[in-house]
Amino acid sequence: VIVTFIDRIDNIHKHNKYLMLLLEYIRYRIPEFIHYILPVAALATTLLSLGLLTKFNEITAMKACGISLYRITLPVVLMAVLVSFLSFYLQENILPNSNKKVEEIWDKINDVPPRSYSYLDRRWVLSKEKNRIYHYNYFDREKSVFSQLSIYDFDPSTWSFQRRIYSERGYLSEGHLSLANCWYRDFVNGRPTKFEKSEKMDLSVVEDRSYFMKERKVPEQMSYRELGQYIEELEERDFDTVRFKVDLNYKVSFPLASLIMTLLGIPFAFSMGKRGTLVGIGLSIVIAMIYWGGIGIFKSLGYLNYLDAFLAAWGPNLIFGLIGLYLLFTLRT
Repeated sequence: VIVTFIDRIDNIHKHNKYLMLLLEYIRYRIPEFIHYILPVAALATTLLSLGLLTKFNEITAMKACGISLYRITLPVVLMAVLVSFLSFYLQENILPNSNKKVEEIWDKINDVPPRSYSYLDRRWVLSKEKNRIYHYNYFDREKSVFSQLSIYDFDPSTWSFQRRIYSERGYLSEGHLSLANCWYRDFVNGRPTKFEKSEKMDLSVVEDRSYFMKERKVPEQMSYRELGQYIEELEERDFDTVRFKVDLNYKVSFPLASLIMTLLGIPFAFSMGKRGTLVGIGLSIVIAMIYWGGIGIFKSLGYLNYLDAFLAAWGPNLIFGLIGLYLLFTLRT
């Protein structure tokens, strides 16, 4: 929070904005901070709590009573599972809205025009077949009526402009678009060849009403389900979805990071517990830095399509999880 405040305060001064706007920006970023700090907190808590028990021989006393290390660590693992569920809940129910709000406030601080996500604000829509662009002033969702509709037809293989159609009103029905008070102009090799006005014109379309009502968001502002549906839509239109598939898998893998860090921290806590609290804190920082570095590397390789989307998102978890399980099962219980 402090680092963010120091980093962003220059923008407040540069654009002559009120300090309260920055405080509101930070307030909406707190859920994101919590989401990303949970794995580090789980690791540090595991190292410190079990390390202190080891340092003061509490673990030795439990083992003398016949309690195995696995039984001792079971509550810690269960707490890590709960933390993972909390992380997933934050990601699915809170972060999409808070991230959108953060972006809106940041644009306001920097005097950037607000970005459009709602169908009420969008004016340009690419057709499913990628050979037509719709531009309109307003779309009435109840009556399925366009106001001041322009349609641009082009050849998707060469991007050559073929026709422009304009209509004061466009009435959308299933597989059909009726235009009123319209005109059209044909183009050949980029030059106009024909112009004609008409009281009425009918077009065949594959888009339905729901297609023009969808919100467009970035992955950070979508839940797992929304992003999955968005990927399906893009694939139907033959768009590249590599980055989105990596982000989709990451939405499941990252919440489990708290559990992975706990499994990794348990054996280190028992083996290094008597070396002091500072050692535990330092070790948790080192492990967290390596883990975050691994996430960045694997995601970058996934974005570049050098790694499968699943492996790009789950690679660090698999590596650290297997190391943690190996160290855990080789402990003397």
